[in-house]
Amino acid sequence: MRFKQAKPFYLIIAISTIVGLGLGINFVGIDPTKALIYTAVINGIIRVTILFVILKIANDKKILEDKTNGPGSNILGWISL
Repeated sequence: MRFKQAKPFYLIIAISTIVGLGLGINFVGIDPTKALIYTAVINGIIRVTILFVILKIANDKKILEDKTNGPGSNILGWISL
């Protein structure tokens, strides 16, 4: 893809890189260690909901017709919850 076609994508990558380097966090005054801990906690809470929704969609024949999950994918998906 060319830059003209993907400006929002490259903009998000650039902003994420700057924040990841700690520049954005330091200017705001947030402790990077606390930010990592809070992010991990939020991720742990949200992950279950997102995986549940993905598994429900992946098994919905109305949405995916004959391309739904197989038994192996379902077992691994439910174990990961």
